[in-house]
Amino acid sequence: MEVAGYSQPLIPGKDMVSLRTGSGYNFFLIKSNDKRPLSFHNKEGYHQPAFCILVEDRQAVFKSLKAINVEFGDIVLRDRDSCGTDLEILDPDGNKFQLCQQ
Repeated sequence: MEVAGYSQPLIPGKDMVSLRTGSGYNFFLIKSNDKRPLSFHNKEGYHQPAFCILVEDRQAVFKSLKAINVEFGDIVLRDRDSCGTDLEILDPDGNKFQLCQQ
Protein backbone atom coordinates (compact mmCIF):
# COMPACT_ATOMS: atom_id res chain seq x y z
CA MET A 1 0.00 0.00 0.00
CA GLU A 2 1.04 3.56 -0.48
CA VAL A 3 -0.10 6.77 1.19
CA ALA A 4 -2.67 8.48 -0.99
CA GLY A 5 -5.43 11.06 -0.95
CA TYR A 6 -6.23 13.32 1.97
CA SER A 7 -2.97 13.12 3.83
CA GLN A 8 -0.19 13.18 1.28
CA PRO A 9 2.34 14.20 2.38
CA LEU A 10 1.81 12.93 5.90
CA ILE A 11 1.10 15.82 8.24
CA PRO A 12 1.79 15.38 11.98
CA GLY A 13 -1.45 15.62 13.94
CA LYS A 14 -3.62 14.92 10.91
CA ASP A 15 -6.72 12.92 11.86
CA MET A 16 -6.89 10.70 8.79
CA VAL A 17 -4.66 8.82 6.38
CA SER A 18 -5.65 7.07 3.16
CA LEU A 19 -3.74 3.99 2.00
CA ARG A 20 -4.15 2.83 -1.60
CA THR A 21 -3.56 -0.72 -2.75
CA GLY A 22 -1.89 -1.57 -6.06
CA SER A 23 -5.30 -2.52 -7.47
CA GLY A 24 -6.82 0.88 -6.60
CA TYR A 25 -8.68 0.16 -3.34
CA ASN A 26 -8.36 2.67 -0.50
CA PHE A 27 -8.28 2.08 3.24
CA PHE A 28 -9.06 5.13 5.35
CA LEU A 29 -7.55 5.12 8.82
CA ILE A 30 -9.26 7.72 11.01
CA LYS A 31 -8.02 8.80 14.43
CA SER A 32 -10.52 8.36 17.23
CA ASN A 33 -10.59 8.84 20.99
CA ASP A 34 -12.92 5.83 21.23
CA LYS A 35 -10.90 2.89 22.57
CA ARG A 36 -13.35 0.14 21.56
CA PRO A 37 -11.80 -2.45 19.23
CA LEU A 38 -13.07 -2.76 15.68
CA SER A 39 -13.30 -6.54 15.91
CA PHE A 40 -16.09 -8.16 17.90
CA HIS A 41 -17.37 -11.47 19.27
CA ASN A 42 -20.29 -13.14 17.53
CA LYS A 43 -23.14 -14.77 19.48
CA GLU A 44 -21.18 -18.05 19.73
CA GLY A 45 -18.24 -16.18 21.31
CA TYR A 46 -15.93 -16.31 18.27
CA HIS A 47 -13.70 -13.23 17.98
CA GLN A 48 -14.63 -11.94 14.50
CA PRO A 49 -11.99 -10.08 12.47
CA ALA A 50 -12.53 -6.38 11.79
CA PHE A 51 -11.63 -6.94 8.14
CA CYS A 52 -10.08 -9.40 5.73
CA ILE A 53 -7.41 -8.62 3.16
CA LEU A 54 -7.19 -10.86 0.10
CA VAL A 55 -3.53 -11.46 -0.77
CA GLU A 56 -1.76 -13.49 -3.44
CA ASP A 57 0.95 -14.87 -1.14
CA ARG A 58 -0.16 -15.12 2.47
CA GLN A 59 3.22 -16.46 3.65
CA ALA A 60 5.17 -13.58 2.06
CA VAL A 61 2.88 -10.98 3.66
CA PHE A 62 3.11 -12.78 7.02
CA LYS A 63 6.93 -12.84 6.83
CA SER A 64 7.11 -9.13 5.98
CA LEU A 65 4.78 -8.25 8.90
CA LYS A 66 6.82 -10.43 11.25
CA ALA A 67 10.03 -8.74 10.05
CA ILE A 68 8.71 -5.35 11.22
CA ASN A 69 7.60 -6.76 14.58
CA VAL A 70 3.83 -6.74 14.04
CA GLU A 71 2.17 -8.23 17.13
CA PHE A 72 0.45 -11.55 16.49
CA GLY A 73 -2.15 -13.07 18.74
CA ASP A 74 -3.09 -16.68 18.33
CA ILE A 75 -2.04 -17.47 14.79
CA VAL A 76 -4.72 -19.59 13.22
CA LEU A 77 -4.32 -21.01 9.73
CA ARG A 78 -7.54 -22.38 8.29
CA ASP A 79 -8.47 -24.02 5.04
CA ARG A 80 -11.89 -22.74 4.00
CA ASP A 81 -12.34 -24.85 0.88
CA SER A 82 -13.45 -22.58 -2.00
CA CYS A 83 -12.76 -19.46 0.12
CA GLY A 84 -9.07 -20.38 0.36
CA THR A 85 -6.88 -20.25 3.46
CA ASP A 86 -6.68 -17.47 6.01
CA LEU A 87 -4.36 -16.30 8.74
CA GLU A 88 -5.77 -14.34 11.69
CA ILE A 89 -3.66 -11.56 13.21
CA LEU A 90 -4.09 -9.14 16.13
CA ASP A 91 -2.85 -5.56 15.82
CA PRO A 92 -1.33 -3.75 18.85
CA ASP A 93 -4.79 -2.48 19.88
CA GLY A 94 -6.28 -5.99 19.93
CA ASN A 95 -8.17 -5.68 16.64
CA LYS A 96 -8.25 -8.94 14.73
CA PHE A 97 -7.88 -9.08 10.96
CA GLN A 98 -7.33 -11.84 8.41
CA LEU A 99 -4.98 -12.38 5.51
CA CYS A 100 -6.84 -14.58 3.02
CA GLN A 101 -5.35 -16.39 0.06
CA GLN A 102 -7.47 -18.11 -2.58
